[in-house]
Amino acid sequence: MAQVVYRKNTEFAKVIAYDRHLTGYDLGGNWLPFDRSAPTDCSGCVGDECDAVFNGTAMAWTRHDMSTESWRPTSMNGRADRNNGPFGSVMVDHPDQLPANAAVLIALHHGDGSPEDSHMWCQVDNLKIETHGGNGTVLNDGVNYLDKVLDVHTIDGPNQYGANNWWYIPGPIKEDGTPLCTGPSDPNAIQGRLTDAPDTLFADVSDSQVFVDDSYTSATYPDRGQDWPYRWISIKSNDGDIEDPKFAANYAWCVKAVEDGRLEGFSVYYFWRPGTVAVNTHMAMVKAAGGPHRKMVTEVDVETDDGKNPIHDVSNQINSDVDTLATWLGNQARVLGYGNCSDIGIMWPHRPAGLLMRYAGYGHNPAKPDQVAHQYTDGTHGYGGGLPEGAPPFGNCCMNSADGLSPAQLAAVLGVGDKPPTTTPVVTTTPVVTTTPVVTPSLPPDYLQLIYAQLAGPIGPDGYGHGWPQLGTDASGANLTIVQFLAKYKPALDALLAKAPGTTAETVSLTGYVAEAPPTPQPRRRSTATPATKALAPKAATPAKKAAARKATTPAAKTTARKATPKKK
Repeated sequence: MAQVVYRKNTEFAKVIAYDRHLTGYDLGGNWLPFDRSAPTDCSGCVGDECDAVFNGTAMAWTRHDMSTESWRPTSMNGRADRNNGPFGSVMVDHPDQLPANAAVLIALHHGDGSPEDSHMWCQVDNLKIETHGGNGTVLNDGVNYLDKVLDVHTIDGPNQYGANNWWYIPGPIKEDGTPLCTGPSDPNAIQGRLTDAPDTLFADVSDSQVFVDDSYTSATYPDRGQDWPYRWISIKSNDGDIEDPKFAANYAWCVKAVEDGRLEGFSVYYFWRPGTVAVNTHMAMVKAAGGPHRKMVTEVDVETDDGKNPIHDVSNQINSDVDTLATWLGNQARVLGYGNCSDIGIMWPHRPAGLLMRYAGYGHNPAKPDQVAHQYTDGTHGYGGGLPEGAPPFGNCCMNSADGLSPAQLAAVLGVGDKPPTTTPVVTTTPVVTTTPVVTPSLPPDYLQLIYAQLAGPIGPDGYGHGWPQLGTDASGANLTIVQFLAKYKPALDALLAKAPGTTAETVSLTGYVAEAPPTPQPRRRSTATPATKALAPKAATPAKKAAARKATTPAAKTTARKATPKKK
């Protein structure tokens, strides 16, 4: 089944092309998200357009090691599968066979078998896009941009330069309310409706609220001067063996909203109880509702519940649930934990590696290393600090924020992001691949917390470092921190220094060491991501037929206070 292409993604693909109009040409170069002047070549342009059509703002911004040779079919001495090419594209033998409702049309002129002797261009919806050695990226939408762009239907012949190979990405484009893009992005106007929200705010609800309806995705929240629709939600399935009576209807609405393109995804949470009754009830309810849907995430709600749950470490039991769910859903990324810091520290201090959490922190952000979102209010005491205390149709309710993650990025992090279909690898004499990997944005690191952990040891559930086992222990058996280790062994180090040749009284003590001219510390170099590995083949001269017009290269433009958190409703 072909991957659905949404209007929001095709319009994003167009806007990144408009933003890079006439930016120049660089063989083997790559477009960059925050430097619109960075040039690329023909295959880099088409690759980024295909990536954006599937992944929108969560696109990878890499070349994926692709070139024109990635599309060379077996009939032209290549290895590309005509029925499952790069990005799930499909080949036709003549441009007249290109479907009218295709999301992307792709044309290639294959030369003698090297990327430098071939060329490609594309059309996304109504926008014709080509990158060549003359002006870089040129565009033609028939209205506002009228550059001379090769048409995908042009056939190569004795009297004209054109294509001898054609592909398309199946449509139709699924409309989701996104307006059509007609020019470059404007931070004060078009940008807001072409990209996802900077942060994802969402409600989590149960039978304590009314049924969810379309007013939820019609409502908006303010973020960085613009208004954004709600595109994620969390709903309850059960508490132990007690089923939420509104689950079936809420789940059905979520599925429809995802299929309509109004939600990027949704989570279903269950309240954990000892044994397996809670997780089994959850899976049975989801299955009865027709799930699990490909855009659904399961959430394990872990709370002491005023002593009704164990007030001690039950990590093994909860981790068993996680294993069961990961197998059921096919990916641990689709399993999320929930709880306040205190309860998690008591009941679930040892969690599976890589498991992400949604922490409750009313009035403050817990900002834990494994945090993907936090519940900032229960909607009743004004903990939001200016953020929404609820959303339609529920009124005041528990609200959450995935800081720094757009809805599409949140979906990707939780393993339910959009991705192109898997394709058969292409093998040629040049390095190529044929598919875009799933884009999984990582959470931004908290460097202060990382520095603290290096000094004081891994941070425990109480928020403090507890020393490093590699450094030994003190009299009580606690692991030593770096400072404690140095203090413990300083006398021994002083004694060793005293025995070293050429030492004096001044240089014996570590605290009084005054070596003549200590070398100037040199900063450690941090590697920076580069757009892509340049094409391995040298920049050979291209045939006269196309050297001047298409492939002549140009130089590259190149909280601390913990507040009480009431039981989740």
